[in-house]
Amino acid sequence: MYDGDQLASHFELEVWKRYVESPRPKALTMKLRECKNLIDMEISDVIRCRRSALLYNVHPIPVFCPLDDIKIRTEFVLGDLNFVAMPLSRKAFASFLGYSGPGWQHRVQTEWLLHTGVIKWEHITETLTATAHLPAGLLAEPLEIMERAWGENSGNAKLSVNSLIGLWAIDESDMMKIRTSAREDDAPDHCLKSIFEYQGGFVYDFMTKTKIIRNASCRPLHDLCMCSEATRVGQMLFAIQMAGAIPYELKTDSVLFKAKKRRPVELDKLTFRDLGTLYTRSYPLARPTAQLTIVSSESKPFRQSPAEEKDLLRGCYESVTTRLSESSAEIPTTSPTTSQGIGAGSVKSDGTCSAQVVANLHPRNWHECTTEEGERLVMEKGSLFVQGIAGTGKTTYCQGIVERLQAAGERVDIISKTHVASRRAGGVTADHWVRRHVINGSPKCTVLWIDEISQIDVGLLLQICKLTFCGIRFILSGDFNQFAPIGNNFRGTPVAEDALQNSNLLHTMAGGNRVTLTECRRSDRELFDFYASLVQGGVLNITPRGMSNILRTILAQAKATFNFSGFCRNNLVISHRKRIQLNRQINEQFAPPCAVRLEIGGRVLRGNSAQTMLIWPGIQLLGAVPTERKGIRNGCLYTVSEIEGTVRIQELPGVTLSFEQVKSWLRLSYAQTYASVQGSEFTAQLRLHDTTHHFFTQRHLFVGLSRARAAKDVSVVD
Repeated sequence: MYDGDQLASHFELEVWKRYVESPRPKALTMKLRECKNLIDMEISDVIRCRRSALLYNVHPIPVFCPLDDIKIRTEFVLGDLNFVAMPLSRKAFASFLGYSGPGWQHRVQTEWLLHTGVIKWEHITETLTATAHLPAGLLAEPLEIMERAWGENSGNAKLSVNSLIGLWAIDESDMMKIRTSAREDDAPDHCLKSIFEYQGGFVYDFMTKTKIIRNASCRPLHDLCMCSEATRVGQMLFAIQMAGAIPYELKTDSVLFKAKKRRPVELDKLTFRDLGTLYTRSYPLARPTAQLTIVSSESKPFRQSPAEEKDLLRGCYESVTTRLSESSAEIPTTSPTTSQGIGAGSVKSDGTCSAQVVANLHPRNWHECTTEEGERLVMEKGSLFVQGIAGTGKTTYCQGIVERLQAAGERVDIISKTHVASRRAGGVTADHWVRRHVINGSPKCTVLWIDEISQIDVGLLLQICKLTFCGIRFILSGDFNQFAPIGNNFRGTPVAEDALQNSNLLHTMAGGNRVTLTECRRSDRELFDFYASLVQGGVLNITPRGMSNILRTILAQAKATFNFSGFCRNNLVISHRKRIQLNRQINEQFAPPCAVRLEIGGRVLRGNSAQTMLIWPGIQLLGAVPTERKGIRNGCLYTVSEIEGTVRIQELPGVTLSFEQVKSWLRLSYAQTYASVQGSEFTAQLRLHDTTHHFFTQRHLFVGLSRARAAKDVSVVD
């Protein structure tokens, strides 16, 4: 479900507005002093500056997903990206060592500014940390390949890398379409027209542009390059000032300066490794508030030479300070580069931001609605999140809203992660809908109802998040006390189980509106009260791996309360081995003499693999297909109605299945795993097994009990 670009990050709408659309780090271009002549003037610049930023990067490359939110900084920990809010003045600009004003920075620059005391911890108001990270040196080999491809043409080698970085700065995406016709009146609206004349007539080309809505951006990579460049310039300025030299001009990645005769500046002798100790060697008694991540390379980052006429800053250019409003704040009386300024009053004892800064941030607050108010908000072009534990009528409530929307002329699409839940809600699976309407098309609905939202994995959320950029409204329903998506990871990094529940994405999709259902609508009161008691404060108390005393006490109560001793049509287990064993025992016990045996050769493999079974008219089998086959859907029950060389299914009139198809697509349904029954309901007897299993938790007990209808029909065993 991911987009093709492995380096691209995907952002939630509010993060997109506050980060991606915010001003980008600017190149440092400024005339500090007027240079009247070039006598004794020198210039130093960064060797292959932007390529070096990637080649010698020591920070893991962040890859953001829509669940990553901007956080107020409350601890002494940097994010992958940091918002620095220190004001900047044109006065003493060189002493700010590459800092160009308030805005988002990659941590490579924030580390440097903290390390040298240019900024303090309270200046870092917000952080943004990615879920996934790629190795810091991931791009080293591709960069070397690009370099070798151009051979001795170093100009094109440099240009190719700079062009790549330039493309990372583009966030808009358009699709161009051209239509050729012999008729001029075939031109669509708002097209670009080209006319080609040939002997006997004219041909017209009509070109149209369609904006593609996407939430992907490579800005974090672009920020890495720009902030690394600013850091290198800052390190040059620091070395120049420590040698008593005077900087005159900054031009992107170079510094024009004049050194003292007896104190030469030797930037060209420094290595990348030296830059890590550049500040502490000048101030050995200083205690920086942040340590630099050192580049372990003996390569030289800078070159230095006598200045020439072409090195002067000329023509029309935009100074970095013209893009910033002149700050009325006073420049600190102690220069950021002096040892006395290190950490002096720079960190609050509790690590929090100033009250003024925090007051300007907008907290995420939910508007708690009644059921009537929630329905009214949706009918008035709003969105809604409906939450509640199992059995409180979420699906029924949302179905009522959908019926009213459809009656009002709205087009509503309904999706859920599983076939069982989507069939019950009257929709399709989320995977099918996303592939058809997001990845390979465009949605036609005005409202999208996502049932069992807690089961939607990050790959689907990455695509569904795009819909928040185009005004589609959402109805979300689900219970975050149930199991999180299985194998939920982003770019190989596991996603926290509560990531969606606590994310800004959920708040944005729901429009900040939430209805909480609490009344029992499905099971009897005794059963509902017991599994509802497992939820404390709306969050299930998940017991760590192993049998804790709390879980033992709860299980003892459950076994005493739910002690049905007869045959149970439905059984829940943790392991597939136990599932296969129970299915075989019950299947052989109740098979009539007329049953047809479908033999599976070899050993039963792990997972939900096929097993030998006896089938007869009336037996219920469980769908086990990756995609729908002849009407068979994964996780849904099907009743065998007739067996005569082929098999007919009661729920699928006119469909016949061969024995091989039955063995491949259907499974015995007497026993299922806990993880596979979310969204299911059992009207017959139910028994919960594997309660002493070391992976069994309160969540398994909650999910299992909440599938049943009556306490008298439930059994909890070891």
